[in-house]
Amino acid sequence: MRVKNANVYSSDGFVTRYIVYILSFLLVIGSALVFWVSYQKSQSVNEEIAVYEASQFAASVARFRTFYSEQFVPRAKANGIVITHDYLATKDALPLPATMMIDFSKFLTDAKDSTYKVRFYSDLPFPWRKDKDGGAHDDFERWALQELRKNPEQAVWRFEGEDENQVLRYARADRLGESCVGCHNTYPGTPKKDWKVGDVRGVLVVSRPISGFEKATQSAMMESFLMLFGLGIAMLLVLVLALRGLRASAEELKASQIKSRTIVDSVLDAIVVINSKGIMIEANESVYPVLGYTQQELLGQNINILMEGEHHVAHNGYLQRYLHTGEPHIIGKPRQLIARRKDGSSFPIDLSVSEARFGDNVVFTGIIRDISHRIVAQHGDSA
Repeated sequence: MRVKNANVYSSDGFVTRYIVYILSFLLVIGSALVFWVSYQKSQSVNEEIAVYEASQFAASVARFRTFYSEQFVPRAKANGIVITHDYLATKDALPLPATMMIDFSKFLTDAKDSTYKVRFYSDLPFPWRKDKDGGAHDDFERWALQELRKNPEQAVWRFEGEDENQVLRYARADRLGESCVGCHNTYPGTPKKDWKVGDVRGVLVVSRPISGFEKATQSAMMESFLMLFGLGIAMLLVLVLALRGLRASAEELKASQIKSRTIVDSVLDAIVVINSKGIMIEANESVYPVLGYTQQELLGQNINILMEGEHHVAHNGYLQRYLHTGEPHIIGKPRQLIARRKDGSSFPIDLSVSEARFGDNVVFTGIIRDISHRIVAQHGDSA
């Protein structure tokens, strides 16, 4: 019996054979793409976190300086304690707020348990600072001072170095408050005597490596990638096993259908299958010697082209009435009828019809046997 899609099995074989390779390729490419995109986003997030932490650290250092200026210095002066830049060499003395900030920054930088480095500098240092650590030391410090003078409200930062040596350098303006202006304008050796509240006196720079973020991120990303890749491999293995089972089933089905088709095509009687609308959807090879039609000529045609007389006109009605009422008139009951060949000639046949349902679909199989010789023989015997 003819199968509509002769290449369906070869197509299934192609899909079964190559789908695993295709999916493996897509898995590798997809995993790499996800890893790359995630890594790029993680770098951006790491940088944002590093900037935020540096800003909080710098703000804490600046607030400590403000606390010292507003709380310690006035009380110290009221109790006769000298506030001087040379506090280490002076008895009963405390450092100036700016001196305290410079020395406190060195203290934080030299701490062994901290990765932060802090520096407090100005482009107008006191004379005793010029030859030590006064003024900007590098391009970043000069750039930061220039930018902060333009917009002291907005901190600036820059990432320098690469890979494990990459460092975030974060700078914020140190602006003069009311408690600082008078001292800076009158202190001996001051480089400027017309400071105003809000002027940028110096810059506080916080530097910190971000390699810790990178290592943690890379480790987490690699773990996620390996888990994703492992899950993908496991899914592929399941798919391979499923496809092997499917291919085996398909081969068995193919062999079964070939066997069935061979048997059907070897039958001398014509066999035709129609759908619920009377359209022929399958036929065996014997339709040609019995009816004069090839299989291809019958497929897609209405079954009534093989009928004579009133059955030619009324068959569609018979079929629809049966589908609505379920009352059989010919199904399961062999009958003698007159059929029409392709050349228009009529001949007697035995017709047997069976029904098969597949879900909501129904098909009818008709076996057509040419009984012309039997009729002639019967007439000869009766004569």
